[in-house]
Amino acid sequence: MKTLIRLTAVAAFLFAGTASADILDLDGTTCERGAVSVNDVTGNEGGATACFGAFDGNDANEYDGYETGGIVYTEYAKQDIDTGLSGASIGLEVLIDDTAACRGDGVCNVGTWSFDDFGAESFLIVLKASSAPGFAIWLFSGDDAASTFGTWFVAWNNSLSHLAVYTCDSQYNDDCGGTTTVPEPGTLALLGLGLIGMGAARRRKFA
Repeated sequence: MKTLIRLTAVAAFLFAGTASADILDLDGTTCERGAVSVNDVTGNEGGATACFGAFDGNDANEYDGYETGGIVYTEYAKQDIDTGLSGASIGLEVLIDDTAACRGDGVCNVGTWSFDDFGAESFLIVLKASSAPGFAIWLFSGDDAASTFGTWFVAWNNSLSHLAVYTCDSQYNDDCGGTTTVPEPGTLALLGLGLIGMGAARRRKFA
């Protein structure tokens, strides 16, 4: 019985480790690194409420979402400059200003963004550069969250790879308007292990 309990505990620990999402906590970061400014992304209702970054790497491959102010945001839609839109159908469109921004070396770092109004109370816009330093994040909240189009500018001297929109996801946060939180696979596995352990203990008791 003790062996079963130990195995259950070890398996639970392993499953708990795999179930945890890689969410980057943005609180405490600033806009200065990599010449990132809150004014780099504007909206038709104003501008970004705050900004974070720049971060090394690729947002889409390294993180499952971002957290700030106790709210977790996950990817909703992405417009890749080379391959087009992916994710939710919100009419996301990103255009590069090829007259004012593209220089002789091919760097195009200014343009416009737009998407259909999807009623978000807050959202993140993530700009991913084509190479280092990586990506930066802008928050739209309050009245600014009503913005559905605006401009973007990356000051790190290379072109844009993609623009992604991240919104609050009820899978991680009950305050996002979701009615049902879907358990992660690891959570279901833990529940199953617990039931197996209880069943084994019951059979031993009545044996």
